[in-house]
Amino acid sequence: MRVALMAGTLEPGVCGVGDFVARLALEMGEGARAWCPADGALEIAPDEILHLHAPSKGWRGEGTPLGAFLRAPRHSRVLTLHEWRLSHPLRRAQSLALASVAGRLAFVDPAEASAFPWGRQEILPVGPSLAASVRGEGTPKRLRCVFFGFLSKSKDLGDLTLWLDRARDRGWAPPVAFVGNEKGDDRVASLAARHPDLEIQERLPTSRIAESLRWGDVGILPFTDGTSPRRTSLLGLLASGIPVFSPPPYQPPFNEGDFPPWSRRGLEAVEASYPAWATRHLALGQVAGWASVVSRHRAFYGG
Repeated sequence: MRVALMAGTLEPGVCGVGDFVARLALEMGEGARAWCPADGALEIAPDEILHLHAPSKGWRGEGTPLGAFLRAPRHSRVLTLHEWRLSHPLRRAQSLALASVAGRLAFVDPAEASAFPWGRQEILPVGPSLAASVRGEGTPKRLRCVFFGFLSKSKDLGDLTLWLDRARDRGWAPPVAFVGNEKGDDRVASLAARHPDLEIQERLPTSRIAESLRWGDVGILPFTDGTSPRRTSLLGLLASGIPVFSPPPYQPPFNEGDFPPWSRRGLEAVEASYPAWATRHLALGQVAGWASVVSRHRAFYGG
């Protein structure tokens, strides 16, 4: 079995989908490779599967992914859509065009698949975007809020601001945000203006982010559509062994009881039992580990 995994960019820290594609190729090992437009002309072997992951950053125009996708025969084309419900109308039109020429169509979340208007879909899981596990002993003296990901319309900036205010009011350490947005982004500037004590790290490779996490950190991920296993930033923080605040509704395999309350009481709960929440979330992150992700993809490809 040979497969070329395709995204608009593979530059670390620029696009969550691109980071996942690069990591998936690495985890799959022999027979798998990752490709993006920066790599030059795309050549597909006769026995190779072309697996496009969309939407992603890095394409020069909205039609470019379609042109690259058509370089493989239809029976070799696989499309995974990482987002549909929150997509911009232009992105939706692109996704429909790609799906119309795909040999097989997959989603990373059942809720996304059920919202798609047509076609037979399958579910392919994503894996944690961070590799390290942060472990410690005892209750940290001072907790620190950590945001990790892209400040986009899939995150509620108002909720993020509210949680950072709550943590500050309880005497937590100045927070840090590891963002994938470009310098000068309006959402980043707005957050920085509201929280002058916020340390903002822009476009760091996931390896650097993993090294920067510490015992005592608490993740905050204010998703606008709830908590889902398709969120690589969530899986990454869970696998790092730190407690994470993430909002309802909760998509399987997650349940409401898996997370601290999405309210002021949540901070109190984590303060009272930080090691217990860290242990629970480390175990929860391992449920969606890379071994199961690779196994599911190989079964999907038939190899």
